[in-house]
Order: sequence, then structure tokens, then C-alpha cells
Amino acid sequence: MIAPFVATNAAATLSVLSAMRDVVKKLAIEYGAIFVDGYALTLGQSSYFQADNLHLNETGQAALATEILRVLATSKSDGPLYRAAYQL
Repeated sequence: MIAPFVATNAAATLSVLSAMRDVVKKLAIEYGAIFVDGYALTLGQSSYFQADNLHLNETGQAALATEILRVLATSKSDGPLYRAAYQL
């Protein structure tokens, strides 16, 4: 699960986005899902967004991919993501 990004053109305030991040993290823990903190990743990173200041550009997508790989590499889980295909 990925917490919301902090886009400069987002309708939500930082406090709302932070609260949303907390909910996503809580649900990830509750359901044993992988959590990626999109909020922390994009906070103050205006260079990660396209001209619309809402959607990630190539730099932002690369940063997100790197963060997802980092989280996956450091996460331990018995959830479906880590089970062999024949066990699904």
C-alpha cells in the first residue's frame, strides 16, 4: 500500500495528507501488507511532479520505484507477495 503523495496541486492540505498516510499505514499493518510512504517520499520534492504539479514525472516515478524496491528488500512477510506461485 502506498500513502498519498504530497503534490503541490493537491486539494488536500498537509495535515489531511498526513492523516491519510497514518490510515494507510495502519491498514497495511493490520492486513500484513507492504507499506510505502509516498508522503515522506514526495514531501518537498516538487521536481518529482509533472507540469500539472499533481502526477509524478520520470524522476518521481524512478524515485518511487527505488523506494518500492528498497521496502520490498527490507520487508519480511508471509503474505501472498512472498509466497511461491504454486501456493497461491
